[in-house]
Amino acid sequence: MRSVHHVAAAVLVLAVLSSAPSALELDLVSGEFEGRPLNSYTLDEFTELLGRPSEVRSPQEVYGIRLGAQLKFHDIGLEAWFEHPKSDAEKHCRELTAYLIATPDEESDSEYAPFPGIITQGFTADWKADAVLELLGPLGATDIFDQESYDRMAELVAAKIEAGLAELDEEPECGLCSIILENEVFAADIDYEYNTRFIESAQLVYLVGPSSVRGGFEPPPLPGDLPGSPERLDGALATHGLSASNVTFSSAVGGFIDVIGEISNDSAPSYSSALFTISVYDEKERLLGVGHAVLGELRRGQTKSFSTAIDARYDEMRKYKLQFEGGY
Repeated sequence: MRSVHHVAAAVLVLAVLSSAPSALELDLVSGEFEGRPLNSYTLDEFTELLGRPSEVRSPQEVYGIRLGAQLKFHDIGLEAWFEHPKSDAEKHCRELTAYLIATPDEESDSEYAPFPGIITQGFTADWKADAVLELLGPLGATDIFDQESYDRMAELVAAKIEAGLAELDEEPECGLCSIILENEVFAADIDYEYNTRFIESAQLVYLVGPSSVRGGFEPPPLPGDLPGSPERLDGALATHGLSASNVTFSSAVGGFIDVIGEISNDSAPSYSSALFTISVYDEKERLLGVGHAVLGELRRGQTKSFSTAIDARYDEMRKYKLQFEGGY
């Protein structure tokens, strides 16, 4: 009887092993995960492939921005975002991040294990940014790191620490240390560590809806007609004794617009915390999206750096408005 039990147990183990996925593969050039375009996976298909996630965050709608479900697979170093059900009833996958090194999950007490699968292009966490650029540069990959922007972010973090709004070990967003490879359908984002330039993660983000058509990169065309300096609409900052300067916009992975700039307190009362909104518009002044920035310790006579991201298309933006919402 015992031998029957042993046989049954062996069969069960073999069944479990045969159902588990083999080495997973993420292709940053074709835009595919396990041989299929990433955005062709529905949420149900994704969990059928990978099984139960270690953590799930439900869809939400914040400031008019729809964020779909977020699935975390800490044990295999993967994090996936899906379309909001109001935008896509089948909830197709929008983006996938593979962590190549053990990475703390800042939203929980968990940690992402290193991704045990394969990046088709062959690089690993032992590669540095320059080697990845040499590999993907002929396809149009660029390193978007900008020292001036990084320094501004560092100043903002320092201000937050001084105001007690951040821990002493907080650092500027490493998203600035990225190599980007982008076409009209999807983008690949390879992040690296600022000091050593070793690769830390790889992300695939689809910029359009579900498609069964295989993507892929060609050498980039000449730059199109992208906005230069968008027209600034009157946000009545001066009536509050405030002013803005060095406001710049850039295209970001995932269909977002990155905004950085400076706010000066010319004659307003000193604020422990001040809230600002940045709205972007098209040529006909139709609202495209809104971003928010909170500045700590904005004292009279001081100038503070800010940054935010807006869920809107960079190539449609032609005008913007920066407004003061209040402070204390």
